Amino acid sequence: EVGSGTGALGVSAAILGAQVCITDLEHVLPQLQSNVGLNLTGDLLARTTVEPLAWGDSAAASKVGKADLVLCSDCLYRQETHPQLLDTLIALCKPS
Repeated sequence: EVGSGTGALGVSAAILGAQVCITDLEHVLPQLQSNVGLNLTGDLLARTTVEPLAWGDSAAASKVGKADLVLCSDCLYRQETHPQLLDTLIALCKPS
């Protein structure tokens, strides 16, 4: 999940059985990690990671790796970030 904020979407995906990498800006991670820890336990927590990811940062996107599906919710509210978001989505998606 990119731009996850609270992590609600990524946590929901984990509960439904997905292996999830939940991402956001570095300063959001402490609250995000807390939310993940409060809502997931055991195997669900074990298959969920929280990583820093600034849109447009190709090195950070490489660290996150490629995904079959990228989740994004409420990420288009600032038009000036759309090019960086698109670059990040392209970097994260597996070729098909």
